[in-house]
Amino acid sequence: MPYLFVEKNIMLCFYAEQSLEKKRSEKHHPKPV
Repeated sequence: MPYLFVEKNIMLCFYAEQSLEKKRSEKHHPKPV
């Protein structure tokens, strides 16, 4: 089932990219605690 593996890999990459972007935006715009 290589297709499932590829799909999972894409989702992992997408998730990693999203979290990276989140951290970057938080660094630029720190939220008041």
